[in-house]
Amino acid sequence: MNYHFRQNRNQEGFTLLEILLVLVVLSLVSIAVISSLPSGGGRPGNEDAQTFYQRVQLLQEDAMLSGRTYGVLLSDVRHQIQFLIYERGKWRSVPESMMNSELSLSDSVSVIFRPGGSVWLNKERLYDPEAENEKEFLSSDDDEKKTENPQIVIYPNGMISAFELTFKMSETVIANISVANDGQLILGGVR
Repeated sequence: MNYHFRQNRNQEGFTLLEILLVLVVLSLVSIAVISSLPSGGGRPGNEDAQTFYQRVQLLQEDAMLSGRTYGVLLSDVRHQIQFLIYERGKWRSVPESMMNSELSLSDSVSVIFRPGGSVWLNKERLYDPEAENEKEFLSSDDDEKKTENPQIVIYPNGMISAFELTFKMSETVIANISVANDGQLILGGVR
């Protein structure tokens, strides 16, 4: 018995192999999309840490493109983080047209700020904290409504003053944000 299958060229439809191939591609795309979604189920600490991280990244990119200097002021009293710009010799709030100048943290979230990090331990560092041109950004002689000096400075070359920031809920660490020696912002430990 010799079975010979004839293929009808006018036959329409998809083969099983083509349908399976499409299903595999769709499943791979859905896995890529799901894995790129933020995790954490909307926990307040995660959202606060990720929002802070994204805003500082945005300011860092804008500083490099526009040549501006930005700062970040952490307020212990009001659970707020304020984003500043250095213009005409003074620190001012970032314009609302650019971004919301304040980030209000959830009441259950606390932030621990540590200036410097491991960069300050290096005796051969390029940054001298006593240099006069650096003090210019961190001083204000204006008697008007004074804006406090920021704890974090984002320079026009994209470098960020070294810091470590820990977001906590109760005693549980939610996220750590720090600056590497090369000025790269690092978000770690987001749960």
